[in-house]
Amino acid sequence: MRHLLLPGRLLIVLVALLILALASSASAQSKAVTKTLKKVDRQILSYSPEKARNLLGPIMGEKDPRVNAAMGQILVLEKQYGEGVSKLKAAAKKSDDPSILVALGDAQAAAKSKGQANSSFKKAAEMAEELLADKPNNADARFALGVAQQRLKNYDEAAANLTQAKSKAPNNPRIPFELGLTKMLQGDDQAAFDQLSRAIELYSGYAYAYYYRALAANKINRKDITVNDLDRFLALAPDAPEAPKAQRILQAARG
Repeated sequence: MRHLLLPGRLLIVLVALLILALASSASAQSKAVTKTLKKVDRQILSYSPEKARNLLGPIMGEKDPRVNAAMGQILVLEKQYGEGVSKLKAAAKKSDDPSILVALGDAQAAAKSKGQANSSFKKAAEMAEELLADKPNNADARFALGVAQQRLKNYDEAAANLTQAKSKAPNNPRIPFELGLTKMLQGDDQAAFDQLSRAIELYSGYAYAYYYRALAANKINRKDITVNDLDRFLALAPDAPEAPKAQRILQAARG
């Protein structure tokens, strides 16, 4: 009877191997998507929507909600706010990543929908807190919580959570950027300057890090850095909504 059982055993083994192969393929695909999205994110930070689109193109067919979220952020840079919000809403519905809700809130704020933006930030904070209740060392959730709190003007809580996130993920330029922005909102311009300088050290193409560091530098009488940073910001993001204000500050600093 043993020889009669062999085909069944072989089938079980073959099915198991197939499942492992599919899982391995899916894992490799997910890693490839993550790698591409990191490159896309750098172009978003550099205010380069065209380059970001080109990088995102090959993975647009992926069902990963992060892909839709990235496209939503690109659309916001292109000032296509309605489409950007729609993409981010679609991504948020299919994800438990609170950072997507933060990006949705930012898109809604850019579209002048303050009430909807605050609702998204509150949902992001709630989702992040749920994740942290299970895994307190989750740096991504801690970061998302800090940013959501900052957007909701809870600056002390935001600074505390962003500081924790920075200790867990010291090479993520977004964290010192948001921490620097929080310090600026708290009125600590020197601390803001220091954190924004760290963000620039981690990624020299970070457009808004130059803009906000210029504002902080202007407050602490570092006119040389104010001028250099505003020049850099305008070179990277000439079409940004803040560009006219940057031009006015730059002219005053040079005058």
